Amino acid sequence: MTRLQISRNFGPLPARHRWRIGQTLGSALRKLLPSARTAEMRSLIPIPILLLLSAPLLFYNALVWPMPKGFAGLYALFAELVASNSYRLPVEVPYYGPGGIPFVYPPLAIYLMAFLTTELHIAPLTYLRFFPALVAWLSLIPVYALARALVGSAPRATIAVFLFASAPAIFIMHVYAGGAVRAPAFLFTMSGLWLACRAMDQGRFQPAILTGLCLAATALTHLGYLFFFALSLGTFALIGPWPRKRLKWAILILALGFGFSSPWWLSISLRHGIGVFRNALTSHGTLEFFTRPSHLFNLDSLWRPFVFAYIGSPVLGGLVFSGLIWAALNRRWRLVIWFFITLVSTSEGWHFLVLIGALVAGVFLFDVAGKLEQQLSRVSAGRAGSVALILVVLLAVELSSLPYLTGAPTKLSGNTIRLGDWFQNQTTTEAHYLFLTPSQEAAEWLPYFLRRTPSVGFWGSEWLGTYDLQHRLTLAEIPRCLALQSFQCVEELIQGYDLRVDYIILPAEIRDGPLLEALQTSDRWRSAYANPGYRVWQYRSASTVTG
Repeated sequence: MTRLQISRNFGPLPARHRWRIGQTLGSALRKLLPSARTAEMRSLIPIPILLLLSAPLLFYNALVWPMPKGFAGLYALFAELVASNSYRLPVEVPYYGPGGIPFVYPPLAIYLMAFLTTELHIAPLTYLRFFPALVAWLSLIPVYALARALVGSAPRATIAVFLFASAPAIFIMHVYAGGAVRAPAFLFTMSGLWLACRAMDQGRFQPAILTGLCLAATALTHLGYLFFFALSLGTFALIGPWPRKRLKWAILILALGFGFSSPWWLSISLRHGIGVFRNALTSHGTLEFFTRPSHLFNLDSLWRPFVFAYIGSPVLGGLVFSGLIWAALNRRWRLVIWFFITLVSTSEGWHFLVLIGALVAGVFLFDVAGKLEQQLSRVSAGRAGSVALILVVLLAVELSSLPYLTGAPTKLSGNTIRLGDWFQNQTTTEAHYLFLTPSQEAAEWLPYFLRRTPSVGFWGSEWLGTYDLQHRLTLAEIPRCLALQSFQCVEELIQGYDLRVDYIILPAEIRDGPLLEALQTSDRWRSAYANPGYRVWQYRSASTVTG
């Protein structure tokens, strides 16, 4: 029956009936969509906008460079071993350490990489280009949710997440190849901290259980993020309202995460002993605050992580510094205390400072824009002026970060792969090499491609308890010899630390100088291989594989 037929048969609907029907429908809609839920839905609007705006930056390197940036050779070898072992946990990982390390690394992201690269036939280098960027991009969703829970408004949270997504330090840790492990750990951490806020604020078991699962997933992915997760959880419990009640929820969450992850750490402890976890947690400065509390009063040790956090983005660093002062003046202590505790608790927590600093900067920028709007309200330009200020500052932050984000190409190339082929075909499996390079990105990949043992290298050494020694050799002693251009320095290093060196590799960037000349004229070393990216010298008594 058409509308015209209804009108002819029954006549027009009386006005009072139309009003009652409208009132009934409106009441039903209000019950289905209460104001609180409508406001919650409105607060989700910035998420697709943030994802759209951040996508070009986060995926730029993956789309432009044919090889992954950063380093993840150890992770790629992990995944390869897991897949070749029919997804059973291997006992040991060769080459890295150096000389091999027990397979005690948290395995969740490793198993994910092994499954996707093997079952979906994705090349490992392609996976390491795109997967970290994808997960880092998706992690902006829980970052926004956590930011909104902590700063109290969607506009402040939106500004904070945009600042966070523009920080170069986040690219280094999460978007580059190492993000294959770090980005999932960050995603679990951010999701868990947001759920922890809900559990503590609402006193509900459901978000607490989900938080425990996120904590377990973090523990199964990266121990550094587990430490930050637990540290933040304790901070949220102690500085919020009703600290005793919140502390009980934090203890429950920690117990749940501990229990959910227990099958892995129990099996590792029975197989390798609990000492491997102690070695890892005392490396990288993770427990430096507890082992060396005197550094709390050392300004250099406090200033260095701050500088690392905002390297390449001075505008963001200035915003964070101003925001911390602003928050202290306005007695907004939660973010300030969280920032300070993270700063003093770990010497390598600088990428976590970027997150907290972005929240502080977002609040500061929004508040300053609000003050400007009040001042300009008399001339009817308040809203436009405040919006313009925010846009100009956000653009300045992004422009200051852009050269760093889209700058130097990857250190990997076809020359690296050809070098690996030569080593595998022309050297014995017991061969050791010394790579004289200031680039740790290139050095970390070589054990994976060469399938030979480096004489020096700190990757994986945290599980052996030799991290400090290997870190000093790799980042202090070798760069010192390169700066002096002295092969005598290299030989003294080899003898002083009793290093086994069968081959010396030089990057093509070292084209001349006393060090290269000493190798070329030495009667103990002979040129063995060269391509446009690398040169190799062999110790004359080292054995080779021919043919």
